[in-house]
Amino acid sequence: MALALETGASILLLDDAEARVTAESLGLGVLGTVGILERGARSGLLNFAASFAELEKTNFHISASFRQLIHELYKLES
Repeated sequence: MALALETGASILLLDDAEARVTAESLGLGVLGTVGILERGARSGLLNFAASFAELEKTNFHISASFRQLIHELYKLES
């Protein structure tokens, strides 16, 4: 966060909830991994469903409620 503040970064990649709150309180823009996938999909750079499915195969952690929301919004198979 210090480096982002020092360099004037427009956005910081953070998934940790506490870190996000801290960064936002410092006026930093925050985007998480799922947000990066969404932006990539909107830009035509990747397929969100396929990319999220690959992400789910890793040790990446998201809450069950957020996972369910993503599955519902994107009509993904569980």
